[in-house]
Amino acid sequence: MKRVTILLCGLCLHATALRAQATHEKEVASSIQKVTVYLKGAQITRTARATLPAGLSILRFTGLSAQLNAESVQVSATSNFTLLSVSTQTNYLKENELSEEAKRLQNEKSVLQAKLDRESVALQVLEEEERLILSNKTLGGQQGWSATDLSAVAELYRNRLTELKLKKLEVNQTIKKLQEDLQKIQQQIQEAGAKRRPTATSEIVVHVSAPAAGPTEFRLTYLVDNANWQPSYDIRVQDISRPIAITYKANIVQNTGEDWPNVSLTLSTGDPGKPNTRPELLPWWLRFQDLIAHQAGRMYDLYTADDAKVQKLATNTSLSEQAVIASGPSVQQIARTTTVEFQIAQPYSISSGTKPLTVAMADLEIPAYYEYYCAPKLDKTAYLTASITGWENYNLLSGEAMLFFEGTYVGKTILNTTATNDTLLISLGRDEGIVVERTREKEFSSKSFLGNKTTQTNAWGIEVRNKKKQPISIVVEDQYPLSTHEEIEVSLDTAPGANNDPLTGKLAWRRQIPAGKAERFAFRYTVKYPKRRSLTLE
Repeated sequence: MKRVTILLCGLCLHATALRAQATHEKEVASSIQKVTVYLKGAQITRTARATLPAGLSILRFTGLSAQLNAESVQVSATSNFTLLSVSTQTNYLKENELSEEAKRLQNEKSVLQAKLDRESVALQVLEEEERLILSNKTLGGQQGWSATDLSAVAELYRNRLTELKLKKLEVNQTIKKLQEDLQKIQQQIQEAGAKRRPTATSEIVVHVSAPAAGPTEFRLTYLVDNANWQPSYDIRVQDISRPIAITYKANIVQNTGEDWPNVSLTLSTGDPGKPNTRPELLPWWLRFQDLIAHQAGRMYDLYTADDAKVQKLATNTSLSEQAVIASGPSVQQIARTTTVEFQIAQPYSISSGTKPLTVAMADLEIPAYYEYYCAPKLDKTAYLTASITGWENYNLLSGEAMLFFEGTYVGKTILNTTATNDTLLISLGRDEGIVVERTREKEFSSKSFLGNKTTQTNAWGIEVRNKKKQPISIVVEDQYPLSTHEEIEVSLDTAPGANNDPLTGKLAWRRQIPAGKAERFAFRYTVKYPKRRSLTLE
């Protein structure tokens, strides 16, 4: 009996000791050192220092983004201790603090609002006094007033009402000015992203067991939503004899609820939110009776082969990990196996909720082949295009591009890098230095009737004049109609120098035009169809 009692006492003492050890709970402050921004989402790296006592400890890393992804949390440390568990929790009592600029703006807003409230109250008092005076303006009762008394009362009313109305005018002007100032402050708050932060923060809770007391450095990483970067470009062409100049930029947006002050910034082409499990094709069963295709438990309408969409699959090429230094801004490009990272040398501060921050990543000069394109049937404007080979070496992504030609902003275009072609085609916009005219050649055009047939011949001439000081290369496209019925006969009579595609009816001329010179293109086609029918031709 004594042995059982002693054993129970020992267990109680051991449990008490464990509870005493578990009471070492500490709140630890951390700071953001590095941020990797993905095309969707961002990875935050924080560091913290803490002195751990011997035994069990519970550490709470506080003030983190409420959008923290709990599954992505990783914790590491320098000291020799046992990491027992890592979990996250939401703190609804501790709000995310505003930046100093945001606090200043909010304080100014509060002061202006208080002044506006006081002036509004003063205006109400003046209006009540005015109503009181006007409601008691009946004079004299049954006996009336003497002329002297009436004059004195009238003067009193006049003076007081004048004073009240002037005071009301002054107060209204003050209110108007305060409202204007308040509106400006509100707009500045929106501009600076100083709007109200989320009403909660996240915390990472770490249970550790240390054999001895000592200082420890922690490293925390986690993913957050509501952050991304998008590529954009400035494309400059000084003249068509020089390489194309491209400024590769990133527009970074973050609405994570926590500021990123003076952090090391890395941009990645990855997207952690996308699924990483490869797809698998399952058997595709067809049934004649209901013309329904069954695949993997889902139902699809069965179309004819002509309506089927053909999916082109691009082959993924494994890239070896290598570092490339980009010219211009101090940015290091690192090609990973499946992504590319841009490591920005200069630290950046990005507040939550602000407008996009633009970071220049590379200044590129790329050899390009310039060529003009014109389809005068649709638009009598020549468009300059640049063809770039080997563009995949520059790690370009699809994005919006601002165009500058001969030192002048000419508009926007889309840089599309999703194509699998070896050559990247960039549309550089209109060039008014190329004049194009398309006219009907009446002497070669006719319409006649023979038997039960109508024969119509159309002839067109195209003139392209190069007003620039250097020669140009241009592709001019036009077309002739195609028949959709056996009773409609179409023939291309003549198109000197044109490349003819009979499947599409397209005619294409590629010419070099010297500076200040013009070239002429012509074609003629004939259409025969039943006289009883009508066709709409040009």
